[in-house]
Amino acid sequence: MMEAKRKYELQLAELDKQIQCLNEDIQTFSPFFGRGPLVEDMDELFKKDKQCKQLEVLESKRKELEEQLGLIQSYIDKVKK
Repeated sequence: MMEAKRKYELQLAELDKQIQCLNEDIQTFSPFFGRGPLVEDMDELFKKDKQCKQLEVLESKRKELEEQLGLIQSYIDKVKK
């Protein structure tokens, strides 16, 4: 059980890194945004939209991992009693 908990914690840490990087990418726009052709601006917006969808998927996975960790911790606490 402790090994499973450790694996989930490692997965959660990796997901947190991915979420942080993706958040930074989403918040950073090209310095040329709004100055170039409309097509390039649209490409940038589509890219940001795709990144937002990826972020939603990662956050959903993170929530599932947190729930699994909670269940494992509850089981460990019951066994210790």
